[in-house]
Amino acid sequence: MSTMYETQKQGQSGLGWWQKYGFALGISLCAALPFFNGFSWLSFLSFLAVTVLSFFFAYQTQAKLVAYDPSSASPEREEQEGEQNLQLLLAAVLPVWRRHVESIKSQTEGSVEQLITSFSSMVKQFDMAGFGGVSGREAAGHEDMTISLLTLCERELSPVISVLEKVIGSKDELLGANR
Repeated sequence: MSTMYETQKQGQSGLGWWQKYGFALGISLCAALPFFNGFSWLSFLSFLAVTVLSFFFAYQTQAKLVAYDPSSASPEREEQEGEQNLQLLLAAVLPVWRRHVESIKSQTEGSVEQLITSFSSMVKQFDMAGFGGVSGREAAGHEDMTISLLTLCERELSPVISVLEKVIGSKDELLGANR
């Protein structure tokens, strides 16, 4: 039984030109598509650069495959390389992640403080308006005063509500007449 490595090591007889460089050829053909719209030097230079780079990277990839010796790879070595790669990744990612977490923490704390301040100012406004007991500081005996204050507000606002209802009705009539 021969492995792919042994086949590649024996002059790469198992891989044809198409298998080695087919992807690079496909990229080059895609880079040539602007020529159907007309020739320009910019299109030609970009086609040339894409072709050279894609074949160069395909050649480099093939050279790495041929140079790879699976007998030198051991599970311990692969594990060490994996740990080193993980450490490098974490060293790069963790500082950024820490800054994001600190930013989110400070923004959340600021928002909670604003919310608490807003609610406390609402309670103060209710207390100043005469709705005692909202903050818990007033005695329960002020309930009658609160109910009478709400009744007064209802009586004062009733004419405003009726005027607004008339305005809405006349607006509906005007819209109906325009249709």
